[in-house]
Amino acid sequence: MKSPMRKILQRTPAALPLILITLSIFILLVVRPTIMQGMNMDGVVYVDLALNMSNGIGTMWDPSLMPHFFHHFREHPALGIYLQSLAFRLLGESVYVEKIYCFILACTLFLYIYKIWKLTCADEINLTLSFCFIYLLWTVCPMSGWVGLGNYLEVPLAVCTTLASFYIIKGLLENKIYGYFCLGATLVTAAFFINGPVAFFPIAIPILYWLVFRKNPLAQSLLQSIFLLTIVSGCIAAVLLYPPARLNTMEYFNSQVLASLSGARDPVNTGIKHLMGLLYIATQFYIAIPTAIVLIMWSARSKRESFRNAFLNQLSNPWTRFFLLLALSASLPILLSARQTAHYFYPSLPFYLLMFSHVLLPHFHKGYARLRTWGTAYNITLSAGGVLLLLVLIFTIQSSGEVLDDHSKHIDDLATINAAVPLGDSLALDDNSDSAFIFNFYRYYRRITLTQTKGLYYLRDRGREPAPDGYEEIELGLKYFRLFKRV
Repeated sequence: MKSPMRKILQRTPAALPLILITLSIFILLVVRPTIMQGMNMDGVVYVDLALNMSNGIGTMWDPSLMPHFFHHFREHPALGIYLQSLAFRLLGESVYVEKIYCFILACTLFLYIYKIWKLTCADEINLTLSFCFIYLLWTVCPMSGWVGLGNYLEVPLAVCTTLASFYIIKGLLENKIYGYFCLGATLVTAAFFINGPVAFFPIAIPILYWLVFRKNPLAQSLLQSIFLLTIVSGCIAAVLLYPPARLNTMEYFNSQVLASLSGARDPVNTGIKHLMGLLYIATQFYIAIPTAIVLIMWSARSKRESFRNAFLNQLSNPWTRFFLLLALSASLPILLSARQTAHYFYPSLPFYLLMFSHVLLPHFHKGYARLRTWGTAYNITLSAGGVLLLLVLIFTIQSSGEVLDDHSKHIDDLATINAAVPLGDSLALDDNSDSAFIFNFYRYYRRITLTQTKGLYYLRDRGREPAPDGYEEIELGLKYFRLFKRV
């Protein structure tokens, strides 16, 4: 006679252990950072600009931070900053508004990664298992966390380019070109005004589709890409008729795009060093790549064929080849640039993920089906998933309000300094101080004077000696700074 517990376990959904594990990872790596304080330095700069914009300091086409620092911000186009300023206008200025904003963007991005996969997958595949597997494969990419929740402009850029790719692919598959292509082109235009010409790669989708599937004449695919390019160009040209938009875009190109391509901005990659970006990408898939290699080796051995033939068999799925080409197209503008940083490649990661998903998912489904038949192993996995979820919930609740990022380590000092310096009194900070502190202080308390001209109060990094002449230190128990007052 079967025990009640065994009957319950036999009636549980096949995917339940994986659902529990996936939910645990989501809470740990997405929810937990969202309810903690702090953010990387670049993210805080964009928050400060968006806050200013929401309060009428600077405009969409002329963002402004401080009189002495980024008074006219030209490092990036400003649509992404403007969108965040709308969030502040709608939800207020709580330090969790930017967290919620990043959370929504991160969830939207993955949702459309999954929708693209679902659009291109076999109908008979278990969707719940696939969703969990793709999410786990995505969330173990380091950049899905520190970039995806770090308020980098590459995140809204990736959201727009991934959505654009979804609608263009959907248009090709359903033969509804004009409506879906117009929507995709509009999203590419928005992506351009978020982070520049790296947004253009979805325009190549019809040509890449032809290269892989050869379902339509090449001339038709070329016309489809030209159609996309024409709409995008027309939309950009229409926006640039507005003089402030034209000035902002021209100054961005001169100070950022042309300087990066020419190597005028550090770091400089020349020659073979341009390929360093591929290393950045490879490190994001430190689990997927070795797993794929092991599977290819196992397949070669079991079928008694060469590694090369086994590798080519893994590429037999045309969607695997398509997403590889699309991912490389998204990476190409950064690889050509002399200035490369890991997070610049973030918009290409969804398509590398889709490529690996098409390679690995069939093997995963076979392995998971075997786990289901091994009653003891399945039950142990189910129990472990439940325990993991409980531990993660406890840990996440305990982490609420704690400081997340090293760039935000000063947060406790900020509150002490702000309370000690009366509102309206001058607080000066020398030019050599930690810029992360400046941006965080401005974010939390909207006050800082970046100048060597010392005011009534003067702040200096701890460890810098001696004390400035004419000032005496106020003992506040600060961890990272020393506060002085004029005597």
